Parts: sequence; structure tokens; C-alpha cells
Amino acid sequence: GMLVVLFLMGAQTSVFSPSKYGILPEILRESDLSRGNGYLEFWTFAGIIAGTVLGGIVKTLSPDSYLLPGLAVVAVAAIGLFFSLSVE
Repeated sequence: GMLVVLFLMGAQTSVFSPSKYGILPEILRESDLSRGNGYLEFWTFAGIIAGTVLGGIVKTLSPDSYLLPGLAVVAVAAIGLFFSLSVE
């Protein structure tokens, strides 16, 4: 089950990463493009670091089961999908 979740998270990343960078020229003025790219990179790396830290905390809270970490990953993916659908 965890390998399926890992595969689906990788698939989500491969689908949304190109659109993450491709949408910047469409929603920002050319003069704000560099700043927008910087913010995007900052929040991407902040999310990676926060996910690493929170992943350890979630696993510590559930030492004998993978259910809570799996549900947390799926919940984060669902939240990301929900917010991505609101981008026009």
C-alpha cells in the first residue's frame, strides 16, 4: 500500500511541477517574473523541509502503524489538488 501511495505522490509531482513554472508568465507581469520565481522556489523548498520534519513527527506519533503517515500524505495530496483546481 505504501508503495502505491509513493508512486501516486511521484505521479502528482511529475504532473504539477511543469505547470507550476509555466503559469508564472501568464499570471505575472514581466517585471515581477523574477520575484515570483524566487517566491515559488522559496515556498517549494520550505514545503520540502516542513514535510521532512512533519513526516518524522507523524511517524513518531504512530510508531507501529503506517496508517497515520499514509493518511497524512494522502490528505496533503488531496489539499494540493483542491487548491490547484482553483487556479485559473
